[in-house]
Amino acid sequence: MNSRKLIRKEVKYNMECLKPGGGFIASNIHNITAEVPPENIIAMFDAIKENRMYS
Repeated sequence: MNSRKLIRKEVKYNMECLKPGGGFIASNIHNITAEVPPENIIAMFDAIKENRMYS
């Protein structure tokens, strides 16, 4: 599994765990370091957009 697919999978898993009850806010903060490739950050935000709706 390439890193973008793994990132998307992990974001989806974490969002599904944190959504119940509402109030979850997906956001980046200062802990994305300079060593993180930009494409991984984009993959994270794409996965957040894909999984942001509560069902």
